[in-house]
Amino acid sequence: VDVLLDAQLQMRVAGLRRHHNDYVYKVAVEHMGYSICVPKEVRAVKKGQRFLWAGSNLQERDMNAVLYEYPWDGSGLANMERFVCMRDSVMKVNIPGDKPGQWMCTSRIDGIPVILNRKRRIDGRDYEVVRGMWDVRNAPIGGPFVSMLTIDTVRRVVLAAEGFVYSPSTGKRDLVRQMEASLLTIKKQR
Repeated sequence: VDVLLDAQLQMRVAGLRRHHNDYVYKVAVEHMGYSICVPKEVRAVKKGQRFLWAGSNLQERDMNAVLYEYPWDGSGLANMERFVCMRDSVMKVNIPGDKPGQWMCTSRIDGIPVILNRKRRIDGRDYEVVRGMWDVRNAPIGGPFVSMLTIDTVRRVVLAAEGFVYSPSTGKRDLVRQMEASLLTIKKQR
């Protein structure tokens, strides 16, 4: 199954490298030092401190890519408690809801984050790939996400690249796969 899924992702990656949003690509390089190829409809950008959010801002089939960094504490990437804590704190600051007391966070059932992680080696680099669900605290909004974590040992930071979708009345699998392919296009530029 992994071979088939990886082949499908590589086909999407090749398509994104040919046809992507140049504006988001340039902003990512200037602001974060990484390039990323996102679908052309992903065109709105929000910048924060070592944070970049690019989204399509659509009511249906909304696709989003997020890049952020947090300090590497020397531990492995499989520490999901630390990842969820860092993810939720970054999202609280940078992706607020419409009303006070609302922000994007990792979904939980009985206090346990709804995530699944596994180690992958892609193009000679180790990643922790995390799949899960997100929601907006105190709002009936949510959906799936995929995150790819890797360590920049020189700068001692973890780069978290994430794709998430919001599509309440349509299938989400293909949208998540498209955003996952975008994450595979990330390259360090400086």
